[in-house]
Amino acid sequence: MNRYLISGFEVTIKSKKMVVLVYFITLFFGLLAALPFKINLSSALGRFPETFKLLKGFDYTVYSDIMFKFGAMIKAHISLIFWFAIGFYFFWMILSGGIFYIFVKEGKFTMQKFVSGCCTYAWRFFRAGIYILMPQLLFIGSIFLSLSTLLESSLKTFESERALIYTLLSGVLLFIILYSFTRLVSDFAKVIIVHSESNRVLKSIWQAAKFVAAHLFSTYLLYTAIVVFQIIVYAAYFAFNSIIGSVSIPTLIIMFFIQQATVLFRIFGKVWLCASEVELYKEISEKS
Repeated sequence: MNRYLISGFEVTIKSKKMVVLVYFITLFFGLLAALPFKINLSSALGRFPETFKLLKGFDYTVYSDIMFKFGAMIKAHISLIFWFAIGFYFFWMILSGGIFYIFVKEGKFTMQKFVSGCCTYAWRFFRAGIYILMPQLLFIGSIFLSLSTLLESSLKTFESERALIYTLLSGVLLFIILYSFTRLVSDFAKVIIVHSESNRVLKSIWQAAKFVAAHLFSTYLLYTAIVVFQIIVYAAYFAFNSIIGSVSIPTLIIMFFIQQATVLFRIFGKVWLCASEVELYKEISEKS
C-alpha cells in the first residue's frame, strides 16, 4: 500500500475521537434535514400503511397518479434536497477547517483545538468552497449541455447502440476526471491555507492546482484508493441488506446499525483522505 495512505491511516486512527465527533455532527445534520421530509410526507400520505401497498404493483399509471396528487410536494422536496446538499457542502468546509488544523498544526485531537480550527479557517474555507464550486457547476453544465446537443443532433446517425453508450461513457468519464481534479485542488488548497496561514484564498487554490498537476499520479492514487475503500463499504452494506432485508422490527434495527456503521466508515474514509493528503504535502514541501 502507498506509504502516504499508511501514514494517513495511522494518523486517522490516532484521531478516532475526531472521526466519531464528525460522525455525530453529520448525523445531527442529517436528522435535522430529514425532519421536514417526515412531517410533510406524514401529512400528505397519512399514517396508514395501505398507502404504500401501491408500490407492490408499481407501474407508470401509479407513477402518474402519485405525481398528480403529490407532484407539488415532491418537487418542493427535490428543491429542498438541492439546497440541503449545497448547505452540507459548505458545512463540510467548516468541519474540514478543524480536521486540517489538527493534522497540519496540532497532531493530537482535542475538542478545543478542533473547534478553534473550524472557527479560524471557516471564512477562508467558505470562500474556497465558493471558488471551487463555480468550476464544478460549470463542468457539469458544459458536459450536460454538450452531451444533450450531441445526442439530439446525432441520435439518428448513430449506427448502433454501442456508439451511443460510448458517447455517454465518455461524458461521464470526463466529468469524473474534472470533478476529482477540482476535489483534489480543493483539499490541497485547504492544506496550503493552514500550513502557510495564508489569507489569499485564490493564490492558495492556484498553488494547489499546480501541486496536483505536478504530482498527478500520487494525488490521484490517494483519491482513487479512498474511493475504492468507500465502494467496498457500500457494497458490503448492500450485501447485508440483500441478506438480512428489512421485513421485521429486529431486521430493521439490525439494518439501522449497519447503515450507521456504513456512514461512520464513509466519514472515516474522508478523514483518512485528508490525513493522507497532509502527509503527502508535508513530505514534498519539506524536500523542495
